[in-house]
Amino acid sequence: MLATIITTVLNTPIAIICFMDRERHRFKAHVGIDGDQVEAGMPLCRAVVHARRPLIVNDVEADAVWRSMA
Repeated sequence: MLATIITTVLNTPIAIICFMDRERHRFKAHVGIDGDQVEAGMPLCRAVVHARRPLIVNDVEADAVWRSMA
């Protein structure tokens, strides 16, 4: 339910709330994405952890910086 609220408030097609450890990011709530976890090595995930703040990318496929990292 929380992920649905986030997609509505932020007007985004995808929202993920997850717990992270060294190996995995486990989705506790998600909308617009299949599966319930991803490997921790994904560049977008590492960028969020490193930034220590929310990361909003409006369109990963249209963003030259993030497209190759998704």
